[in-house]
Amino acid sequence: MADEIRYVEEKLPSANLSGLINAVNQMQQEVGRLEYDVAEVDTKVNAVKATFEAFLHEFRAYVAQDLMDRRYQEALQDQVTLQQELDDKFGQHQKVRRYVVGILQASDARLVRKETVEVATNELMIAIPHYWLVPALVALAAWVNDNQELAQKALREAMVRDDEKTSLLFALICRRASRNQAAMTWLQRYFAMQDPMNMERKMIVVLDAYANGLFGGDSRNLCAEQIGGWIAEMEDVAGFREAQVARWEKAIAGKIPGSVPTSYPYLEKYASNWPLIRQTLQNASLHQVLQAYVQGILEKPQDDTGELRQQLDQLLDSLVTNFDSEELPLRRQKRIADLVIECKGDEAEAMRKYAAEQTSFDEHMDLMQLLTNAAMSPELVHASAATQKLSLAVSRDWLIQAYDNVTLANRAAAVGNIEFKIEGFEGETFEGENEEELKTKARAYFGKLRDDELEKVKQSPMDYFLMGGGLLIMILGFFTSIPWFIGVAAGGFGVLKFWLGRKNVEKTIAQVKEKYAKIMHDACDIIAAICAEAVDLRREIDQLESGYEKTQDYLARIAPHQFIGGSQRRMHTA
Repeated sequence: MADEIRYVEEKLPSANLSGLINAVNQMQQEVGRLEYDVAEVDTKVNAVKATFEAFLHEFRAYVAQDLMDRRYQEALQDQVTLQQELDDKFGQHQKVRRYVVGILQASDARLVRKETVEVATNELMIAIPHYWLVPALVALAAWVNDNQELAQKALREAMVRDDEKTSLLFALICRRASRNQAAMTWLQRYFAMQDPMNMERKMIVVLDAYANGLFGGDSRNLCAEQIGGWIAEMEDVAGFREAQVARWEKAIAGKIPGSVPTSYPYLEKYASNWPLIRQTLQNASLHQVLQAYVQGILEKPQDDTGELRQQLDQLLDSLVTNFDSEELPLRRQKRIADLVIECKGDEAEAMRKYAAEQTSFDEHMDLMQLLTNAAMSPELVHASAATQKLSLAVSRDWLIQAYDNVTLANRAAAVGNIEFKIEGFEGETFEGENEEELKTKARAYFGKLRDDELEKVKQSPMDYFLMGGGLLIMILGFFTSIPWFIGVAAGGFGVLKFWLGRKNVEKTIAQVKEKYAKIMHDACDIIAAICAEAVDLRREIDQLESGYEKTQDYLARIAPHQFIGGSQRRMHTA
């Protein structure tokens, strides 16, 4: 019997059980590490998602800024290249243009010999063919030198090349020389060639002379009657008023600021419809911008100190230096490059501005388009301040209706509820009136995420298996041939592993609760900040929109007769 017992003890060596325990222990460690890794990934997934969304937003902003910087550099290069091309192709035209007023002023002062003027103009005739102004310049020099035969020949050639510009040029020259009857004859000839629906850009010079009262006596009445007749003729055309209103709508929309200063960091960061919020602020800023623009034109002091001759010289200079039709394609491209530079590379904003003024580069246009361009893009059509005033006054009714239409469209497109997203929680508010409701919803949203995550935090089945197996071995050690110390060791090992697993679960639960408590706290703080900024936003929009009535009242008090001839009077503000 003793031998049999020794046999059993020899067949159950402790090394085999130790190996099994080590294998189970190693497996349990691997399972524990795997559970830890899964819990770690699950804990960080929302943070990673939020970080990625923030990174994506920053990356897109970086790409957009990089494209704008590149477009800005390209526009700088285009600006230089286009100016060089203009100088190469039309540089000689500039030389001729400088001669016109120069010859007249030299003749006034009698500081240049007649022979010198004649030789210089004859050389230009040979060196610069085809340009309409050269034979007109020869005719002017011959007229100054009392060479009637040459003057007539040169004049006929100038009229062949461009009858309209030549007629207008000599109407101004004759008026400068106080040849009023001759000036009126030339002006009547010029008017006879005009179609109010298809006028050349040079008509702006006549409007300047009319608005500044430079065509006195019968000539001034002729302008008033002719322009009034043209407008009456155009008003009889079906759809004329609608077309004028549409033009002014486009021009007014071009005055909407491309950017406005804002102080809403939380809305800018969390509002998913921030672009619409920003556009609403820009649109609402139109009232103040438009009134300031119109007021700056109408209330600009009228400069009546210059002599008639000096004012006519300025008009003559405008007539000949205001670029010709051949230059328009390059001028258009250069203007786009200028606007891109002005907008710091934002091509979309530059093209929006160009769309509002592109008709200024049309070779021909109707009279009312010319007036619109003079009012809204005077620097492009070289309109004087007086012409700007006249254009606004004549177009007052269309301007007011267009302003109403643009305002209604802007208000219809204004932002409604502010939509935002915080760590996956989506909410909306109009002006922060539902702050507590949003906070409650945020707590419920993150509370559910917390509970879902806590559901996944459970004691590992391996812990139960090891504890049960260890206790079983310990019990068997007391009632079977298994040595008692092995059973105690196995039971202690199982209980220890279960206890450590329980501690790990409790620690993870505490971490999850702490994490979501912080998220809830931060989310509620962000919601409070968003609601506060929403209140400020609505106040700012209301304040900006209050400028509508003031602007409307100002526009309604424009009276056309105030800005015709030399009788301009400053408007009085309420």
